[in-house]
Amino acid sequence: MQFGSASRANGAERLIFDKSAIKRLLHHLGGDRGLKVVERWLNVYAVVGDNGLVVTAAHKREHFRRR
Repeated sequence: MQFGSASRANGAERLIFDKSAIKRLLHHLGGDRGLKVVERWLNVYAVVGDNGLVVTAAHKREHFRRR
């Protein structure tokens, strides 16, 4: 949740790993070697309600359209 890029989705926030989020994570981990550890989790997203609770988390199967 700390590094994901947020967008509004039906009264909640959707957090995804887009290019800018991956760059932030890469900088935090200190390079490509650290990124290999979390690589399989980069294709997931989470929907977080306005109360801060996670509504759902899933693997992305298609691209999300930004509005």
